[in-house]
Amino acid sequence: MKLKTRPGYLSKLGASLLVSVVALAAAACSSSEAGQTTELAEGTHAVTHEFGETSVPDDLGRIVSLDEYAALGLLAVGITPDVVFTSWGSEIGQDILASAGTEVVTVPPLGAPPIEQVLAQDPGLVIFTSMGDRSYYDSIESTVPTVPVPAVTTPWRENLAFFGRAFDRQSVADKLTGALEGKIADVSARSRGEANTVSVLMSSSGILATTTEQAPPSLLLAESGFGRPESQRANAAGGLPYAPLSDEAIPAQDARIVAVFDEGVYEFGKVASVPGFSSLSAAQENRVAKVNGDMWLATHPFATFWMIEDMDAMAGGNLAGTGTESVAANRYQEFTALTA
Repeated sequence: MKLKTRPGYLSKLGASLLVSVVALAAAACSSSEAGQTTELAEGTHAVTHEFGETSVPDDLGRIVSLDEYAALGLLAVGITPDVVFTSWGSEIGQDILASAGTEVVTVPPLGAPPIEQVLAQDPGLVIFTSMGDRSYYDSIESTVPTVPVPAVTTPWRENLAFFGRAFDRQSVADKLTGALEGKIADVSARSRGEANTVSVLMSSSGILATTTEQAPPSLLLAESGFGRPESQRANAAGGLPYAPLSDEAIPAQDARIVAVFDEGVYEFGKVASVPGFSSLSAAQENRVAKVNGDMWLATHPFATFWMIEDMDAMAGGNLAGTGTESVAANRYQEFTALTA
Protein backbone atom coordinates (compact mmCIF):
# COMPACT_ATOMS: atom_id res chain seq x y z
CA MET A 1 0.00 0.00 0.00
CA LYS A 2 1.64 3.20 -1.12
CA LEU A 3 0.92 6.22 1.01
CA LYS A 4 0.73 9.55 -0.70
CA THR A 5 0.02 13.23 -0.10
CA ARG A 6 -2.62 14.97 -2.17
CA PRO A 7 -1.73 18.33 -3.73
CA GLY A 8 -2.71 21.09 -1.34
CA TYR A 9 -3.48 18.62 1.43
CA LEU A 10 -1.75 20.54 4.20
CA SER A 11 -3.08 23.92 3.14
CA LYS A 12 -6.66 22.75 2.66
CA LEU A 13 -6.69 21.10 6.05
CA GLY A 14 -4.97 23.96 7.75
CA ALA A 15 -7.48 24.01 10.60
CA SER A 16 -7.41 20.27 11.17
CA LEU A 17 -8.09 20.39 14.87
CA LEU A 18 -10.94 22.82 14.40
CA VAL A 19 -12.45 21.08 11.38
CA SER A 20 -11.74 17.37 11.49
CA VAL A 21 -11.95 17.01 15.24
CA VAL A 22 -14.98 19.22 15.69
CA ALA A 23 -16.68 17.61 12.72
CA LEU A 24 -16.02 14.19 14.16
CA ALA A 25 -17.10 14.88 17.68
CA ALA A 26 -19.13 17.97 18.37
CA ALA A 27 -21.99 17.35 20.74
CA ALA A 28 -22.74 13.92 19.35
CA CYS A 29 -25.00 11.70 21.42
CA SER A 30 -24.85 7.94 21.19
CA SER A 31 -27.36 5.97 23.23
CA SER A 32 -27.15 2.26 23.86
CA GLU A 33 -30.19 1.87 21.63
CA ALA A 34 -28.63 3.50 18.58
CA GLY A 35 -28.04 1.05 15.81
CA GLN A 36 -30.67 -1.45 16.88
CA THR A 37 -32.69 -2.98 14.08
CA THR A 38 -36.35 -3.87 13.88
CA GLU A 39 -38.08 -5.47 10.93
CA LEU A 40 -40.31 -3.27 8.80
CA ALA A 41 -41.62 -4.06 5.34
CA GLU A 42 -40.24 -7.13 3.67
CA GLY A 43 -36.70 -6.55 2.49
CA THR A 44 -36.03 -3.60 4.81
CA HIS A 45 -35.13 -3.00 8.43
CA ALA A 46 -35.10 0.08 10.65
CA VAL A 47 -31.82 1.45 11.97
CA THR A 48 -32.22 3.63 15.04
CA HIS A 49 -29.67 6.40 15.43
CA GLU A 50 -29.29 9.72 17.19
CA PHE A 51 -31.46 11.59 14.67
CA GLY A 52 -34.28 9.06 14.60
CA GLU A 53 -34.79 5.99 12.44
CA THR A 54 -33.88 5.09 8.88
CA SER A 55 -35.53 2.36 6.81
CA VAL A 56 -32.60 0.56 5.22
CA PRO A 57 -32.88 -2.07 2.47
CA ASP A 58 -31.53 -5.46 3.52
CA ASP A 59 -29.79 -5.43 0.16
CA LEU A 60 -27.75 -2.32 0.87
CA GLY A 61 -27.10 -1.54 -2.78
CA ARG A 62 -24.49 1.06 -3.68
CA ILE A 63 -23.04 2.36 -0.40
CA VAL A 64 -21.58 5.86 -0.36
CA SER A 65 -19.68 7.06 2.71
CA LEU A 66 -19.19 10.78 3.22
CA ASP A 67 -15.99 10.26 5.23
CA GLU A 68 -13.22 7.74 5.76
CA TYR A 69 -14.01 6.89 9.38
CA ALA A 70 -17.57 5.74 8.68
CA ALA A 71 -16.32 3.73 5.71
CA LEU A 72 -13.61 2.06 7.82
CA GLY A 73 -16.18 1.13 10.45
CA LEU A 74 -18.25 -0.60 7.80
CA LEU A 75 -15.21 -2.31 6.31
CA ALA A 76 -14.25 -3.65 9.73
CA VAL A 77 -17.48 -5.68 9.94
CA GLY A 78 -17.03 -7.12 6.47
CA ILE A 79 -18.90 -4.71 4.19
CA THR A 80 -16.94 -2.78 1.56
CA PRO A 81 -18.40 0.64 0.73
CA ASP A 82 -18.61 1.42 -2.97
CA VAL A 83 -17.57 5.05 -2.65
CA VAL A 84 -15.85 7.15 0.02
CA PHE A 85 -15.31 10.90 0.01
CA THR A 86 -12.05 12.18 1.49
CA SER A 87 -13.83 14.62 3.79
CA TRP A 88 -11.41 14.26 6.69
CA GLY A 89 -8.13 13.76 4.93
CA SER A 90 -7.32 10.34 6.42
CA GLU A 91 -4.60 9.19 4.05
CA ILE A 92 -4.15 5.83 5.76
CA GLY A 93 -7.89 5.29 5.60
CA GLN A 94 -8.05 6.24 1.94
CA ASP A 95 -5.33 3.77 0.99
CA ILE A 96 -6.90 0.94 2.97
CA LEU A 97 -10.29 1.57 1.38
CA ALA A 98 -8.83 1.86 -2.12
CA SER A 99 -7.01 -1.45 -1.62
CA ALA A 100 -10.32 -3.02 -0.57
CA GLY A 101 -11.96 -1.89 -3.82
CA THR A 102 -13.70 1.29 -2.66
CA GLU A 103 -13.71 4.20 -5.10
CA VAL A 104 -12.04 7.17 -3.40
CA VAL A 105 -13.47 10.55 -4.41
CA THR A 106 -11.16 13.42 -3.52
CA VAL A 107 -12.77 16.49 -2.00
CA PRO A 108 -11.30 19.25 0.17
CA PRO A 109 -11.20 17.88 3.73
CA LEU A 110 -13.37 20.63 5.15
CA GLY A 111 -16.59 18.81 6.04
CA ALA A 112 -19.26 16.84 4.19
CA PRO A 113 -19.30 17.13 0.37
CA PRO A 114 -22.16 18.96 -1.41
CA ILE A 115 -25.32 16.88 -1.52
CA GLU A 116 -25.54 17.08 -5.33
CA GLN A 117 -22.06 15.55 -5.55
CA VAL A 118 -23.17 12.73 -3.27
CA LEU A 119 -26.35 12.05 -5.23
CA ALA A 120 -24.33 12.00 -8.45
CA GLN A 121 -22.80 8.76 -7.14
CA ASP A 122 -26.26 7.10 -7.39
CA PRO A 123 -26.22 5.84 -3.78
CA GLY A 124 -28.57 3.20 -2.43
CA LEU A 125 -27.38 4.04 1.08
CA VAL A 126 -25.43 6.99 2.50
CA ILE A 127 -23.44 6.77 5.73
CA PHE A 128 -21.46 9.43 7.57
CA THR A 129 -19.90 10.00 10.97
CA SER A 130 -22.13 12.20 13.08
CA MET A 131 -21.18 15.81 13.67
CA GLY A 132 -23.99 16.31 16.18
CA ASP A 133 -25.77 18.64 13.74
CA ARG A 134 -28.68 16.98 11.97
CA SER A 135 -29.08 19.57 9.19
CA TYR A 136 -27.13 17.54 6.61
CA TYR A 137 -29.07 14.41 7.49
CA ASP A 138 -32.38 16.26 7.17
CA SER A 139 -31.35 17.57 3.75
CA ILE A 140 -30.64 14.18 2.22
CA GLU A 141 -32.56 11.47 4.09
CA SER A 142 -35.81 11.99 2.20
CA THR A 143 -33.96 11.32 -1.07
CA VAL A 144 -31.82 8.33 -0.13
CA PRO A 145 -31.64 6.14 3.01
CA THR A 146 -29.05 7.82 5.22
CA VAL A 147 -27.46 6.53 8.42
CA PRO A 148 -25.35 8.71 10.71
CA VAL A 149 -22.89 6.56 12.66
CA PRO A 150 -21.51 7.42 16.11
CA ALA A 151 -19.05 10.27 16.55
CA VAL A 152 -15.42 9.96 17.56
CA THR A 153 -16.24 10.65 21.21
CA THR A 154 -18.32 7.46 21.34
CA PRO A 155 -16.44 4.68 23.18
CA TRP A 156 -15.02 2.14 20.77
CA ARG A 157 -17.28 -0.74 21.92
CA GLU A 158 -20.43 1.29 21.32
CA ASN A 159 -19.15 2.36 17.92
CA LEU A 160 -18.42 -1.23 16.89
CA ALA A 161 -21.71 -2.51 18.31
CA PHE A 162 -23.59 0.05 16.25
CA PHE A 163 -22.11 -1.27 13.01
CA GLY A 164 -22.84 -4.84 14.05
CA ARG A 165 -26.50 -4.19 14.81
CA ALA A 166 -27.24 -1.69 12.06
CA PHE A 167 -25.79 -3.76 9.24
CA ASP A 168 -26.53 -7.29 10.43
CA ARG A 169 -22.91 -8.10 11.26
CA GLN A 170 -23.30 -8.73 14.97
CA SER A 171 -21.26 -11.93 14.98
CA VAL A 172 -18.31 -10.19 13.31
CA ALA A 173 -18.59 -7.23 15.67
CA ASP A 174 -18.72 -9.54 18.69
CA LYS A 175 -15.68 -11.50 17.54
CA LEU A 176 -13.72 -8.32 16.89
CA THR A 177 -14.76 -6.86 20.24
CA GLY A 178 -13.53 -9.96 22.04
CA ALA A 179 -10.21 -9.88 20.20
CA LEU A 180 -9.63 -6.22 21.01
CA GLU A 181 -10.59 -6.73 24.62
CA GLY A 182 -8.06 -9.54 24.88
CA LYS A 183 -5.31 -7.31 23.54
CA ILE A 184 -6.29 -4.51 25.93
CA ALA A 185 -6.11 -6.96 28.85
CA ASP A 186 -2.59 -7.95 27.79
CA VAL A 187 -1.49 -4.30 27.70
CA SER A 188 -3.14 -3.57 31.04
CA ALA A 189 -1.22 -6.42 32.63
CA ARG A 190 2.05 -4.81 31.52
CA SER A 191 1.34 -1.09 31.86
CA ARG A 192 2.28 -0.87 35.56
CA GLY A 193 -0.85 1.06 36.51
CA GLU A 194 -1.57 4.71 37.22
CA ALA A 195 2.07 5.48 38.01
CA ASN A 196 2.88 4.94 34.33
CA THR A 197 1.32 8.18 33.12
CA VAL A 198 0.96 9.19 29.47
CA SER A 199 0.61 12.78 28.34
CA VAL A 200 -0.83 13.42 24.86
CA LEU A 201 0.09 16.55 22.92
CA MET A 202 -0.53 17.75 19.37
CA SER A 203 -0.01 20.73 17.10
CA SER A 204 -1.65 21.56 13.78
CA SER A 205 -1.69 24.89 11.97
CA GLY A 206 -0.20 26.58 14.98
CA ILE A 207 -2.78 25.22 17.41
CA LEU A 208 -1.22 23.50 20.42
CA ALA A 209 -3.61 21.13 22.18
CA THR A 210 -4.08 18.05 24.30
CA THR A 211 -6.79 15.41 24.39
CA THR A 212 -9.63 15.55 26.90
CA GLU A 213 -11.27 12.72 28.78
CA GLN A 214 -13.73 12.16 25.91
CA ALA A 215 -11.01 11.56 23.32
CA PRO A 216 -10.34 8.05 21.96
CA PRO A 217 -6.77 7.83 23.33
CA SER A 218 -7.83 9.06 26.76
CA LEU A 219 -10.52 6.40 27.04
CA LEU A 220 -8.23 3.66 25.76
CA LEU A 221 -5.27 4.69 27.92
CA ALA A 222 -7.46 4.45 30.99
CA GLU A 223 -8.79 1.05 29.96
CA SER A 224 -5.25 -0.15 29.29
CA GLY A 225 -4.15 0.77 32.79
CA PHE A 226 -2.20 3.97 32.12
CA GLY A 227 -2.56 7.13 34.17
CA ARG A 228 -2.90 10.67 32.80
CA PRO A 229 -1.50 13.98 34.03
CA GLU A 230 -3.97 15.82 36.21
CA SER A 231 -3.87 18.73 33.75
CA GLN A 232 -5.32 16.48 31.04
CA ARG A 233 -8.22 15.04 33.00
CA ALA A 234 -10.65 17.85 32.24
CA ASN A 235 -13.81 17.39 30.20
CA ALA A 236 -13.98 19.91 27.38
CA ALA A 237 -17.08 22.00 26.88
CA GLY A 238 -19.39 20.45 24.32
CA GLY A 239 -17.80 17.05 24.66
CA LEU A 240 -14.93 17.80 22.29
CA PRO A 241 -11.94 15.46 22.27
CA TYR A 242 -9.30 18.19 22.39
CA ALA A 243 -8.51 21.30 24.40
CA PRO A 244 -6.18 24.08 23.21
CA LEU A 245 -3.12 24.83 25.32
CA SER A 246 -1.02 27.92 25.77
CA ASP A 247 2.76 27.59 25.61
CA GLU A 248 2.84 28.47 29.29
CA ALA A 249 0.81 25.32 30.08
CA ILE A 250 3.47 22.93 28.75
CA PRO A 251 5.28 22.31 32.08
CA ALA A 252 2.04 20.96 33.55
CA GLN A 253 1.77 18.36 30.77
CA ASP A 254 4.75 16.30 31.94
CA ALA A 255 4.32 12.56 32.47
CA ARG A 256 6.37 9.40 32.47
CA ILE A 257 5.68 9.12 28.71
CA VAL A 258 4.75 11.99 26.40
CA ALA A 259 2.97 10.90 23.20
CA VAL A 260 3.05 13.55 20.47
CA PHE A 261 0.89 13.42 17.34
CA ASP A 262 2.89 13.31 14.12
CA GLU A 263 2.40 12.80 10.35
CA GLY A 264 -0.21 14.25 8.04
CA VAL A 265 -1.37 17.61 9.40
CA TYR A 266 0.18 17.01 12.82
CA GLU A 267 3.66 18.37 13.44
CA PHE A 268 5.85 16.80 16.10
CA GLY A 269 8.47 19.49 15.58
CA LYS A 270 6.04 22.27 16.46
CA VAL A 271 5.34 20.64 19.83
CA ALA A 272 8.99 19.86 20.49
CA SER A 273 9.95 23.49 19.79
CA VAL A 274 7.50 25.00 22.26
CA PRO A 275 9.41 26.74 25.08
CA GLY A 276 9.50 24.44 28.07
CA PHE A 277 9.04 21.17 26.19
CA SER A 278 12.73 20.31 26.36
CA SER A 279 12.60 20.82 30.12
CA LEU A 280 9.99 18.09 30.62
CA SER A 281 11.44 15.07 32.38
CA ALA A 282 10.09 12.84 29.61
CA ALA A 283 11.99 14.87 27.01
CA GLN A 284 15.20 14.91 29.02
CA GLU A 285 15.06 11.15 29.66
CA ASN A 286 14.08 10.10 26.10
CA ARG A 287 10.56 9.06 27.01
CA VAL A 288 8.80 10.85 24.14
CA ALA A 289 6.89 8.79 21.55
CA LYS A 290 5.72 9.96 18.13
CA VAL A 291 2.24 8.63 17.31
CA ASN A 292 0.11 8.96 14.19
CA GLY A 293 -2.47 11.66 14.97
CA ASP A 294 -5.03 10.45 12.42
CA MET A 295 -5.17 7.02 14.04
CA TRP A 296 -5.09 8.34 17.61
CA LEU A 297 -8.10 10.58 17.12
CA ALA A 298 -10.58 8.00 15.81
CA THR A 299 -12.73 5.17 17.13
CA HIS A 300 -13.20 3.04 14.03
CA PRO A 301 -11.99 -0.48 14.92
CA PHE A 302 -8.71 -0.30 13.02
CA ALA A 303 -7.79 2.91 14.86
CA THR A 304 -8.58 1.19 18.15
CA PHE A 305 -6.32 -1.70 17.17
CA TRP A 306 -3.62 0.76 16.12
CA MET A 307 -3.69 2.57 19.46
CA ILE A 308 -3.61 -0.71 21.38
CA GLU A 309 -0.51 -1.75 19.45
CA ASP A 310 1.14 1.59 20.25
CA MET A 311 0.20 1.32 23.91
CA ASP A 312 1.57 -2.21 24.02
CA ALA A 313 4.89 -0.83 22.77
CA MET A 314 4.76 1.87 25.44
CA ALA A 315 3.98 -0.65 28.16
CA GLY A 316 7.08 -2.58 27.14
CA GLY A 317 9.24 0.53 27.10
CA ASN A 318 9.66 0.42 23.31
CA LEU A 319 8.76 4.00 22.46
CA ALA A 320 10.23 3.62 18.98
CA GLY A 321 7.76 0.81 18.29
CA THR A 322 4.74 3.03 17.73
CA GLY A 323 3.14 2.89 14.28
CA THR A 324 3.84 5.21 11.37
CA GLU A 325 2.36 5.51 7.90
CA SER A 326 5.13 3.26 6.60
CA VAL A 327 3.80 0.27 8.58
CA ALA A 328 0.08 0.90 7.93
CA ALA A 329 -0.28 -1.92 5.40
CA ASN A 330 1.29 -4.48 7.72
CA ARG A 331 -0.76 -3.28 10.66
CA TYR A 332 -3.93 -3.58 8.67
CA GLN A 333 -3.11 -7.18 7.77
CA GLU A 334 -2.63 -7.92 11.47
CA PHE A 335 -5.95 -6.26 12.23
CA THR A 336 -7.90 -8.27 9.65
CA ALA A 337 -6.35 -11.47 11.04
CA LEU A 338 -8.31 -10.87 14.27
CA THR A 339 -11.52 -12.00 12.57
CA ALA A 340 -10.07 -14.37 9.97
